Amino acid sequence: MKPRERVIATLYHEEPDLIPCLWAVASGLRELEKEVRKLGINLPNDVIGLGSSLEWKLKKKTGEYEIFETPFGSEVEISYKVKYGYKKLVKPLVKKPEDIELIGIPNIEDFVHERIIQLRKLSKTYSDYFLLVSHTGVVESVFLNLRRFSDFLIDLVVRRNFAKKLIELAIKPYIEATIAILEEVEVDGVFITDDMGDSKRLFFSPEIYKDVIFPWHEYIVREYHKRGAFVFLHAHGNLNPILPDIIKARFDVINPLDASEGMDLKFVKEKFGDKITLMPQPSTYILERISRLRNFRRAIREYLEEQIRIGAPGGGFIYYGVIVDMPIESVVFYVELFKKLRKYPIKSNYF
Repeated sequence: MKPRERVIATLYHEEPDLIPCLWAVASGLRELEKEVRKLGINLPNDVIGLGSSLEWKLKKKTGEYEIFETPFGSEVEISYKVKYGYKKLVKPLVKKPEDIELIGIPNIEDFVHERIIQLRKLSKTYSDYFLLVSHTGVVESVFLNLRRFSDFLIDLVVRRNFAKKLIELAIKPYIEATIAILEEVEVDGVFITDDMGDSKRLFFSPEIYKDVIFPWHEYIVREYHKRGAFVFLHAHGNLNPILPDIIKARFDVINPLDASEGMDLKFVKEKFGDKITLMPQPSTYILERISRLRNFRRAIREYLEEQIRIGAPGGGFIYYGVIVDMPIESVVFYVELFKKLRKYPIKSNYF
């Protein structure tokens, strides 16, 4: 099977020849990424990410951080001062509610025309692969474009109608740009990043999700499905209270299903595995720890085998092999082991 065929098969809950996958070095680990490239470690990939439908403009770059201008004119800092880095809105446009009246809506045509030309070339180059464009989601579009995170969370509770206006203003340009791309370029799916919680809880109540965020999730999925695209949701946090609603919104794929954030792969597979494709990635905390053990080979094998044993049977499973802060010998073992274990049918004697 070609990579694209492999991914589509699993999205329809069929068992392909190999477990579809994508691999990457975690954001911010620039030295480890250099070492992986230097050693020529071959990271298997069936999925190619083509970047955002609306790209940010790089304004400043140093050894420790980068400053980007968003399509709205606000500024975001991507910092590498801490491990894995972080994104932070450093020049918000909405500091107080009345500022929303001053926000100009980005002219999508200014951004999309050149982007479509770029993506057409890339789609031809990688035509055998499953191609994804991406954009920030309903929640992230606000706190990475318009309003600081903490202020927006307060808005959701005490100024809900205002929060709804913020969301509409922030997300619409991304939706319009993505629709334009889907109608002009042969891409297969859209990867939406929308972190909604941490390891303990959601950033907001399930009731707020249903009233404020769910209608947009449902709308996005419906519009992209109309144009033949699969829709992936990347959302960190303990999503258990809203998982039925995420399923109801008809997302095709959910990621990262992090065990350290309370997401149980076995439970999700048994409860929802016939309704959504699972794309787990290793828990950063767990993989960092076991990769430094004296018997790291055994520990990594047991960890990876468990994920495959639970998720892979019956299809509906894509593995996201994120390389975290770990010794290079553990990286090599982890990647090569996956290549050996990814063959269908999943053989019980592997485990």
